[in-house]
Amino acid sequence: MNILNKIKRTKKDPGVSNKNFFDVKYQLHNIARLSHLNSLDLDLNNKKVLELGAGIGDHTLFYLYKGCVVTPIEGRQELCDFILKRFDIRAEKVDFEYESEKLSEYSNYDVVHCYGLLYHLSNPVEFLKHACNTGNVFLLETCVSTDDAADPINIVNENINDGTQAISGKGCRPTRKWLFDELKKYYSYVYLSITQPRHKEFPLDLRNKLSEDQLTRAIFIASNNEINNAKLVQFIPDLYL
Repeated sequence: MNILNKIKRTKKDPGVSNKNFFDVKYQLHNIARLSHLNSLDLDLNNKKVLELGAGIGDHTLFYLYKGCVVTPIEGRQELCDFILKRFDIRAEKVDFEYESEKLSEYSNYDVVHCYGLLYHLSNPVEFLKHACNTGNVFLLETCVSTDDAADPINIVNENINDGTQAISGKGCRPTRKWLFDELKKYYSYVYLSITQPRHKEFPLDLRNKLSEDQLTRAIFIASNNEINNAKLVQFIPDLYL
């Protein structure tokens, strides 16, 4: 079925209490991330995809256009309901903060897409332990701290009343080194892209102390199999292109 025929138009009030998902800035941020992901020339067509932290399904749509079969997972029921109305796809509800062990029920996915979720969790070790066993390739985008931060996980407070932030009110801003090492526990190959999305939250130089007022993000690609791709490196770059 053509994906355009599968998408249902939503009403002016789509039934999602938090309207930040529909804000122009939020949507431009999505465009920057997905345009960058597309530019990496990864093999993402016609895959079986597990999407962790699906939100309202903007990234789900990216994979549907690529002919993928997508299983969206989200922590809030109203967002699961919205994805069902939007795409006629059943989204699974899992509280990643308190129920990450439920991810063990999912396995054998070609791609696990985890963009914009990890930094909304205060249990990144437990989450990755379960999430990284669900698929062959793990795509991770998250907020990070300066690489030499004293606390490599860096637990922070988030607005519990904002549907785009942490359900528990606690998140994390881990360092790139900590994330790299943690992913290596589960995957034979861990890469970073040599480029960043064209957005202010993705700086090209992460060597210096980062502003606490500015979210700073990075992207990781972990895989069970080697990926021969000139746009990826198996180390933490000092500078991005």
